[in-house]
Parts: sequence; structure tokens; C-alpha cells
Amino acid sequence: MKIFVTDAATLAGAAIVEELSGRGHDVVAAVPAGTGQTVPGATVKEVDTLDQQAMADAMQGCETMIVAVPLTQDMKKIGNAAVKAAAETGIQHIVSVSCAGASFDAHWRLGREYGFVDLIAEESGIPFTVLRPNVFMQEIVNDHETAIREQSLLSLPHGKAQVSFMDARDLGLCVHAVLEAMDEHAGKTYALTGPEPLSGTELADLLGNAAGKPVRWEEQPEAAYSQALSKAGASDWVVEMLVSRARIIRRDMAWNATGAVKYLTGQPPRAFADFARENADRLR
Repeated sequence: MKIFVTDAATLAGAAIVEELSGRGHDVVAAVPAGTGQTVPGATVKEVDTLDQQAMADAMQGCETMIVAVPLTQDMKKIGNAAVKAAAETGIQHIVSVSCAGASFDAHWRLGREYGFVDLIAEESGIPFTVLRPNVFMQEIVNDHETAIREQSLLSLPHGKAQVSFMDARDLGLCVHAVLEAMDEHAGKTYALTGPEPLSGTELADLLGNAAGKPVRWEEQPEAAYSQALSKAGASDWVVEMLVSRARIIRRDMAWNATGAVKYLTGQPPRAFADFARENADRLR
């Protein structure tokens, strides 16, 4: 199957490309024009993702499309350009990858942004499936490995709330499962999670067990979280979006562990303890 992925530079997009290409699919991966990014296992197309015609040209010959938009102020426009291009080129099925709790009328900002992208796919007239993954395990290690390695510290803005973190690789498995049975999954939405909800303290314990040293959890005040995001180069808009997600998590709205991954793939989702052990060398 020839599959178009709208932005393979995202964490979700990269995991999807890796899984689909590993399964022998012909994957065409869009990356922002001028970046020179490479995507192992895929044919890369540098494209202006806001340009409907450029997107249509890039996805010529593809049968299905994975909408995995980047976290950017233009995400709704990118989703709209991709879906309109899909209609123009005869894409047979769209898989929209958004986030847990997304809805066009969600009461939190990032949920609305992703929800609008999902709605564009739903109203396109093209058969679609929506996948809404919870926070990825990879974010914990990618964002905090230095502090864990150098200070034995995990600082999160989630309060004492639990989160059913999922492995991004399981998202790739779920996308593959949907594409293997598109008619069965058409018109459906799946909330994807890991196997269990975990608090910051529980995460720190699992990371410490993997690294072979104590790791302490510390609640990160919202102002400090915002400042850290800005210092890392995030735009004001991205900071606002991620803070809105942190607020939802603090309200215990990301803890529920669903059975969707096992339902779609036939296997249980990966556990955080196993993920931590796989990444132990980065934490020591």
C-alpha cells in the first residue's frame, strides 16, 4: 500500500513511518520545505504543508493518508490543506492522529485545535478513522533525560495526577491495524493509552529502577514550566498549548487506561517499566 504521512518530522509521524515502512508499505513522508530532513524508510517530499496544490502533488499515487500535524499555530490550516488535497487526488482513507480528549468543542485549547483537524477529516466525505493517543512515554525521556542523568530529578507540571502514558511505537501499530481493515474501522474514533495510569512519583521510581539510582519527583509550578518551554525555544503559542494540556492533566483527565490498543492490534500496550529499561543508558 502506498501511504502519505503529512508530517513525518513529528514524534507521532516518525513512529508511524517506522512501523509502516517496516511492514513493507511504500511510505511517502512530507517534511517542511527547506529543512533537508531525512526520514529512514520513506520517500521524503519537502513541501509547503500550507499549500493545497503542493500537498496534492506530493501525495499523487498514494492510496491512504495519515494526518499527523505538527504542534504549530498553523496546524488547522495544515490539516485543511492536506484533507482538501486528499479529496483532489482520490485518497481512499484518512487516519487522523490527534490527542487524547480532543474535540472541536473541547474546553481546553489544544484539545480544540486537534479536534478541529479531526472534524475536517470527518466532514471530508472520505472514509476516515480518528486515533487519539495519550501523552507519549518518549516525551518523558526526551524532555527530562538531562535532569534525570545529572540531578536524579523528574520535574513535571502535572501535580499529583496520574497519566496513562503510551509508547509512540504502539501508535504505529494501531495505524497499521486500521489500514489492514479500513472498512471495519471507518467512521470510528479510538482513544489510545498505555496499560496503566502513573503518577509523577511512580514514574520517578520506574525511571530510577531502570537507571539503577534513586530518582525523585518534584512538582513543577506552571510558571516554571512555561519559562522552561520558552527557554527551550517554544513559541508563545506552543507554550500556551502545552500549558493547557498540563492543566487538563492536573485535573485528572488523562488517567483512564483504555483497551483500544489491544483491541486494534491484538496485543497489550507497552508498559512504562519496559520502556524505561530500554532507555536506561540515557538516564545514567
